[in-house]
Amino acid sequence: MTETDAKQGKVLVVEDEAVPRRLLVLSLERIGFEVVACEDGPSALEAVLAEPFDAAVLDIRLPRMHGWDVLARLREDPRTADLPVLVVTAYEGAESQRLSTVTQPDAFLAKPYDVDRLRREVVALVEKSQRNRAADDGQPS
Repeated sequence: MTETDAKQGKVLVVEDEAVPRRLLVLSLERIGFEVVACEDGPSALEAVLAEPFDAAVLDIRLPRMHGWDVLARLREDPRTADLPVLVVTAYEGAESQRLSTVTQPDAFLAKPYDVDRLRREVVALVEKSQRNRAADDGQPS
């Protein structure tokens, strides 16, 4: 899958700031993804339990629930443990690196990020998710 021919995939964007959230949504829709946006951690957790996603883009500094806590809950729940997650944050300090080791995002991108790189990362995560789903579907019951 390339940026210009992205297969239909569904991506969750979790970003509390309206302008960056809208830019993320537009950037991903432009290459063919269906995008659902949430502005805080609790609504993101509700969304992933309500419908399946191929990948998520998760900001770390969120109201109501920190992004690292959202990711930890996703990893703890068998229904969402395998969801590929791209973490985006302006905070690259030692604490973020330590928490990324514990919660294990699939990819990590520092703000400000290059939109083309973000798209490539999301395309790769969606491809991974779709390959894993196809392999699971092909296994005998």
